Amino acid sequence: MKKFLLFILSAAVLLGILSCTIRPKIEAYDYVECDTVRKGFDANEENTLDAVFMGDSEVFSGVSPLDIYQKSGIKSCVFSYRLMRLADIESALSYVFEKQSPSVIVLNMSSVYFSGGIMDQENDEALTRADHIFPYLHYHIMYKTLPSLKQLLKGRTYKEMVPQLSLYRNYRPKTGVVPAGNGAVYMTQTSDVDAPADESLTRLENIEKLCEENHAQLVLMAMPNTWNWTSAKHNFLVKYAEEHDLPYFDLNTENVIDWNSDSCDGGDHLNDNGAKKADAFISEFLLEHFDLNTDKSSAWDEAITQSIYGGNQ
Repeated sequence: MKKFLLFILSAAVLLGILSCTIRPKIEAYDYVECDTVRKGFDANEENTLDAVFMGDSEVFSGVSPLDIYQKSGIKSCVFSYRLMRLADIESALSYVFEKQSPSVIVLNMSSVYFSGGIMDQENDEALTRADHIFPYLHYHIMYKTLPSLKQLLKGRTYKEMVPQLSLYRNYRPKTGVVPAGNGAVYMTQTSDVDAPADESLTRLENIEKLCEENHAQLVLMAMPNTWNWTSAKHNFLVKYAEEHDLPYFDLNTENVIDWNSDSCDGGDHLNDNGAKKADAFISEFLLEHFDLNTDKSSAWDEAITQSIYGGNQ
């Protein structure tokens, strides 16, 4: 019995040591992609950003900080990756405030409605606690998934993505066109209200409080998406934004997207053409509602010349 207890104690100590050696700067379920996005975010000089856009893959495929800068002079960055949970956003937001002092945090609302599997907010609570105690177990699992992640990125490793992410402030250009077949009907008006889970709303309130503590205004945003967005979700967020005195805009109701030409995958994500339209609306919204610094920057101007917005591919 003593040998068994000694073995358990030794294993726990070893796990603790291994966990300390590999713990990343931001706690996240998909820490590999999160850490890559962090490196793209860190390419910005500290305390130079006025706005940060956060959320799932709808954000990094639909919001281009360089295009927004070119249109408005606003300097911003994206901090998003696929299936980014609210727990991850809360953790990443703390890191954002360590490096930057943005006036505005724009949060895409798709993450509020994630449910099931690794996206389940209630189950994530226990998962996150376990990860904090022995994160090696969690990160070891993620290492095993790297080959499939590389396949999803068509053979490119996350490390190879960092220079482009740094240049585009974590926006990921997409040129393909796949029309959305339900673009004309997915936002059919209804009086129904689709509320997120209570656990998600608690997370959202935590994020709101974190923004207040760091003197940043939280803005709620709904990116265009024919797969997952509905009028019932929009109705809930209109009410929630009013009750919490938060700015809110829904690009699904603004008729800025042509679903025959502006999506790269049939309605789930925008392509470059769609992103430019979203950027135009977002730029006008931010300029109208906030007093942000729009002075030109030589570093940003140079980035424009190296990007697709300056004629380079």
